[in-house]
Amino acid sequence: HLEKILKMKISPVLFISVCLLTVACTYKKETEIIDTHKVIYPVVEDAEYSSKYVAQIQSVNYVEIRSRIKGYIEKIYVDEGQPVQKGQLLFSLIFNVFEKELQKANAAYRSALADLKVAQVEMANVRVLVEKTIVSKTELYVIQAKVDALKADVEEAMANKEQQALNLSFSKIRAPYDGFINRIPNKVGSLIAEGDILTSLSDNREVFAYFNLS
Repeated sequence: HLEKILKMKISPVLFISVCLLTVACTYKKETEIIDTHKVIYPVVEDAEYSSKYVAQIQSVNYVEIRSRIKGYIEKIYVDEGQPVQKGQLLFSLIFNVFEKELQKANAAYRSALADLKVAQVEMANVRVLVEKTIVSKTELYVIQAKVDALKADVEEAMANKEQQALNLSFSKIRAPYDGFINRIPNKVGSLIAEGDILTSLSDNREVFAYFNLS
């Protein structure tokens, strides 16, 4: 009977020990499982982003070639889209009128110069008469004023002569730099007013792109 009581007391203890041993073994097995994962490292590099925009292309050097005088187009030496070099002749206006004006300006200059020389000779004579007290100094002052006025006429005639020569040079239109000829709106025989556009010239070796950003 004592033996049965001992067995009854020992059995729960053994059962609990067995359960604890089972749990410990299970826990040990679970802790021994190691998960493995692939390790990667980030790559540092430049990233390029591209966007498309509607742009307007214009050459760095662009100029409108306009007439500085009024006249008719006599000849066009180039064509649209043609490459040209600096100083190359592009247009010529009818310059017969300018040649006549230059001839008139030259004649007026020579006439004014001749009148001045005559007045200077008269002034020299009057100065001699004044020194001999033949005439009064008033005569000398009068002739001196006349000489001064004629000198102004000579200067004016010279300026007019230079202006007509400049107008004659304006009848020949040349390229200011190397580039390409754009549209030519007026043809041979067209009447061109002062400031009218004849064509435009573009140097396309470098260009600007103009576009809008939000």
